[in-house]
Amino acid sequence: MGGDRLAFVAAGFGIKHALYAIDGEVKAMGTQAGGTPLSVGVEVPDTLDRTTHFVLGLEDMAVATSGDYRHFVEVKGTRLSHTIDPRRGAPLVNAPASVMRLGKNLYASRRNGDGTHGHGAIGRSHICIEKRDKCLVLDA
Repeated sequence: MGGDRLAFVAAGFGIKHALYAIDGEVKAMGTQAGGTPLSVGVEVPDTLDRTTHFVLGLEDMAVATSGDYRHFVEVKGTRLSHTIDPRRGAPLVNAPASVMRLGKNLYASRRNGDGTHGHGAIGRSHICIEKRDKCLVLDA
Protein backbone atom coordinates (compact mmCIF):
# COMPACT_ATOMS: atom_id res chain seq x y z
CA MET A 1 0.00 0.00 0.00
CA GLY A 2 1.17 3.56 -0.64
CA GLY A 3 1.48 4.60 3.01
CA ASP A 4 3.64 1.56 3.79
CA ARG A 5 5.92 2.46 0.88
CA LEU A 6 6.15 6.10 2.06
CA ALA A 7 7.09 4.89 5.55
CA PHE A 8 9.72 2.53 4.11
CA VAL A 9 11.33 5.30 2.03
CA ALA A 10 11.21 7.77 4.95
CA ALA A 11 12.86 5.21 7.25
CA GLY A 12 15.67 4.99 4.69
CA PHE A 13 16.26 8.71 5.28
CA GLY A 14 16.37 8.18 9.05
CA ILE A 15 12.83 9.41 9.79
CA LYS A 16 11.50 7.48 12.81
CA HIS A 17 8.41 9.47 13.81
CA ALA A 18 5.83 10.40 11.17
CA LEU A 19 2.22 10.06 10.08
CA TYR A 20 1.43 9.28 6.43
CA ALA A 21 -2.06 9.51 4.97
CA ILE A 22 -3.33 8.70 1.48
CA ASP A 23 -7.12 8.79 0.94
CA GLY A 24 -8.40 6.59 3.74
CA GLU A 25 -5.12 4.90 4.56
CA VAL A 26 -2.98 6.11 7.47
CA LYS A 27 0.40 4.75 8.58
CA ALA A 28 1.92 5.86 11.90
CA MET A 29 5.65 5.46 12.55
CA GLY A 30 6.76 5.91 16.14
CA THR A 31 5.17 8.51 18.41
CA GLN A 32 4.88 12.26 18.87
CA ALA A 33 7.97 14.05 20.21
CA GLY A 34 6.80 13.63 23.83
CA GLY A 35 6.26 9.89 23.44
CA THR A 36 2.47 10.00 23.15
CA PRO A 37 0.77 8.16 20.26
CA LEU A 38 0.15 10.01 16.99
CA SER A 39 -3.44 11.27 16.77
CA VAL A 40 -5.85 10.53 13.94
CA GLY A 41 -9.39 11.92 13.87
CA VAL A 42 -12.16 9.52 12.85
CA GLU A 43 -15.07 11.33 11.23
CA VAL A 44 -18.75 10.77 11.83
CA PRO A 45 -19.88 8.98 8.65
CA ASP A 46 -22.10 11.78 7.34
CA THR A 47 -22.13 13.04 3.76
CA LEU A 48 -22.72 16.68 4.75
CA ASP A 49 -21.00 17.22 8.08
CA ARG A 50 -17.29 16.49 8.62
CA THR A 51 -17.16 16.33 12.40
CA THR A 52 -14.90 14.16 14.53
CA HIS A 53 -16.47 11.01 16.03
CA PHE A 54 -13.38 10.21 18.13
CA VAL A 55 -9.59 10.47 18.07
CA LEU A 56 -7.54 7.33 17.63
CA GLY A 57 -4.00 7.14 19.05
CA LEU A 58 -1.58 5.22 16.84
CA GLU A 59 1.97 4.05 17.50
CA ASP A 60 3.63 1.93 14.81
CA MET A 61 0.19 1.01 13.47
CA ALA A 62 -1.81 1.41 10.28
CA VAL A 63 -5.49 2.12 9.63
CA ALA A 64 -7.27 1.39 6.37
CA THR A 65 -10.81 2.67 5.85
CA SER A 66 -13.47 2.06 3.27
CA GLY A 67 -17.01 3.28 3.12
CA ASP A 68 -19.84 4.70 1.09
CA TYR A 69 -20.74 7.86 2.98
CA ARG A 70 -18.74 9.94 0.49
CA HIS A 71 -18.64 7.67 -2.56
CA PHE A 72 -22.07 6.37 -3.53
CA VAL A 73 -24.84 6.83 -6.07
CA GLU A 74 -28.61 6.72 -5.69
CA VAL A 75 -30.57 4.79 -8.31
CA LYS A 76 -34.37 4.79 -8.08
CA GLY A 77 -34.19 5.66 -4.39
CA THR A 78 -31.65 2.94 -3.53
CA ARG A 79 -28.23 3.92 -2.27
CA LEU A 80 -25.50 1.91 -3.99
CA SER A 81 -21.97 1.69 -2.63
CA HIS A 82 -18.80 2.06 -4.67
CA THR A 83 -17.76 -1.28 -3.12
CA ILE A 84 -18.69 -4.40 -5.05
CA ASP A 85 -20.42 -7.31 -3.31
CA PRO A 86 -18.38 -10.33 -4.47
CA ARG A 87 -21.34 -12.66 -3.91
CA ARG A 88 -23.54 -10.74 -6.37
CA GLY A 89 -20.94 -9.07 -8.58
CA ALA A 90 -22.82 -5.79 -8.10
CA PRO A 91 -22.59 -2.73 -5.84
CA LEU A 92 -23.45 -3.28 -2.19
CA VAL A 93 -26.92 -2.15 -1.15
CA ASN A 94 -27.34 -0.55 2.29
CA ALA A 95 -23.67 -1.07 3.14
CA PRO A 96 -22.13 0.16 6.40
CA ALA A 97 -21.19 3.82 6.09
CA SER A 98 -17.59 3.13 7.11
CA VAL A 99 -15.37 0.17 7.91
CA MET A 100 -11.99 0.71 9.52
CA ARG A 101 -9.33 -1.97 9.98
CA LEU A 102 -6.22 -1.66 12.13
CA GLY A 103 -2.99 -3.58 11.67
CA LYS A 104 0.77 -3.39 11.85
CA ASN A 105 0.90 -2.22 8.22
CA LEU A 106 -1.58 -1.14 5.57
CA TYR A 107 -1.43 -4.42 3.70
CA ALA A 108 -2.54 -6.28 6.84
CA SER A 109 -5.16 -3.62 7.56
CA ARG A 110 -6.59 -3.58 4.06
CA ARG A 111 -6.52 -7.32 3.33
CA ASN A 112 -10.05 -7.94 4.65
CA GLY A 113 -11.37 -4.41 5.04
CA ASP A 114 -13.57 -4.15 1.99
CA GLY A 115 -15.00 -7.64 2.55
CA THR A 116 -16.52 -6.54 5.86
CA HIS A 117 -19.04 -4.40 3.95
CA GLY A 118 -20.79 -7.46 2.54
CA HIS A 119 -22.05 -8.53 5.96
CA GLY A 120 -24.81 -5.89 5.95
CA ALA A 121 -25.73 -3.37 8.60
CA ILE A 122 -24.09 -4.51 11.83
CA GLY A 123 -25.12 -1.65 14.14
CA ARG A 124 -24.36 1.96 15.02
CA SER A 125 -20.82 1.69 16.41
CA HIS A 126 -19.47 -1.77 17.03
CA ILE A 127 -15.90 -2.88 17.50
CA CYS A 128 -15.44 -6.40 16.23
CA ILE A 129 -12.52 -8.76 16.44
CA GLU A 130 -12.31 -11.67 14.06
CA LYS A 131 -9.24 -13.74 13.32
CA ARG A 132 -7.05 -11.23 15.18
CA ASP A 133 -8.17 -8.37 12.89
CA LYS A 134 -9.42 -5.26 14.67
CA CYS A 135 -12.37 -3.66 12.92
CA LEU A 136 -14.70 -0.74 13.56
CA VAL A 137 -17.97 -0.61 11.62
CA LEU A 138 -19.98 2.63 11.58
CA ASP A 139 -23.47 2.92 10.14
CA ALA A 140 -24.88 6.31 9.26
